[in-house]
Amino acid sequence: MESEEREYHRVLKFMYLKTLLLVIALIVSFAVGYSMGNQAQGVVYYEHPNVKYHRKVAQSLTNETIQKELRAQLGSTRYSYLELLDWEHSRLNYTKENIPRHDNPLEILAFGKGRCGEFSILYNALCLACGHRARLVVDIYGDHVWTEVFLNGSWVHVDPTEKIVDDPLMYQRDWHKEVKLVCAFEDGLVLDVTQNYHMP
Repeated sequence: MESEEREYHRVLKFMYLKTLLLVIALIVSFAVGYSMGNQAQGVVYYEHPNVKYHRKVAQSLTNETIQKELRAQLGSTRYSYLELLDWEHSRLNYTKENIPRHDNPLEILAFGKGRCGEFSILYNALCLACGHRARLVVDIYGDHVWTEVFLNGSWVHVDPTEKIVDDPLMYQRDWHKEVKLVCAFEDGLVLDVTQNYHMP
């Protein structure tokens, strides 16, 4: 009986230490996330389907085959991030029609129609193909997608659908959206950047 009690306490102590280490690891991970740039509010651990989906899409955009094909269609890699907006809008038309949705940049380009998701995915891929660091940004509960481009040490808001640059407060100010959770996706990294899209 005494040995069973000792074993019980040993297991209990082990579980306590394991839980404590897990909590410490999570705190450290969030601290690292908070230190990653002036607009990174922390690593996101949400398992929302929208987060999972856009993480997968962002990872696919780094595919060298896709980037190589996009560079071939561009004919040059000397486009600025603003010139890429014009290039995209000359080949992709916004529509509210009931259309098949695409998340492959080459399929989006071939289809020629899309909404904010298609515009942002294609634009993000075009930026990467031309050597610009870019990431997808998603209003997780608000059904809108845009992009951020890394310029001069900071992430700059670019809405490819609207062709609007550096106006992160437009969604609250002009669209009257309730911004609850905004995530940025760069390859496999997901960051909570909600604070950057909230009006003071």
